[in-house]
Amino acid sequence: MSPAPAPPALSTAPSPARLDAAEAHDLRVLARSTMTATTATTAPAPDGVNPVSAFIALHPALDAFLAQRAPRPAHVVHLAQELHLTGALVPATYDVGHELVEVRPDPRGCRVRVRSTLTDQDGSPAARAVADVLLGGVDPADVRADASPAAPQPPRPAVRALPGAGPEVRTAVITPATTARYAAVSHDENPIHLDDDAARRAGFDGPIAHGMSVVAVACEAAADALADGDVSRLRALGVRFSAPVRCGDEITVELSATADPRVHALRVLTAAGPALKSGWIEIEGPEPS
Repeated sequence: MSPAPAPPALSTAPSPARLDAAEAHDLRVLARSTMTATTATTAPAPDGVNPVSAFIALHPALDAFLAQRAPRPAHVVHLAQELHLTGALVPATYDVGHELVEVRPDPRGCRVRVRSTLTDQDGSPAARAVADVLLGGVDPADVRADASPAAPQPPRPAVRALPGAGPEVRTAVITPATTARYAAVSHDENPIHLDDDAARRAGFDGPIAHGMSVVAVACEAAADALADGDVSRLRALGVRFSAPVRCGDEITVELSATADPRVHALRVLTAAGPALKSGWIEIEGPEPS
């Protein structure tokens, strides 16, 4: 008797998600306010939409999706993120859906991988996201039944800086006030970012910056360094969160050319070492004049 086929990965019916114009503007102003005066452009009210706004739009539905699978995790920690945009983001109402495609054990609980899609009202994909998340204290056996093994995916080629190519460098400071403002803009009030006791219970020395706030700053640095400040030319990115950025840390964003002129290797460093590693960012060429 042949085994029963594996169940499909669990997905949700699309739910509405709003990419709000005011929040998108506030994110850019906030991210740029962290950059040191010697490395930032002077535009006080930037146009365009930072790619992290796509993540902010889908994040409430992602939280709800995860809460259905693991209602009471001890803590939630973002481990990695990819974003792929089909074009320039615009403030609008989108549909967002999720698929749980992988569950793995972790000494602290379990790791899950979720694919999300933002879809225009006409049904066209606007953005795709892949998130790796640690659910602290959650038994993977309690979640695994909801997911089939992920379909084999070809590994993304390693993004390597060209030998001898010096990186473009930008610096920024992520203050406690920055983190509190990002929590308000993103509606992500995970207490490990705002509360000392909650952060210590999760194993940190104190509150840590939202990983995606650091990514938003890196996007602004890339727009300045590689796209004449035009953030709408950013088309895709991927990062792994290798170490937390403590509130008050200075970060250094390094962007290095690769064999593909559209893609740059990305690292974000603190005094303690890499905070974002194995990163990459794709920049679309300028429109022909």
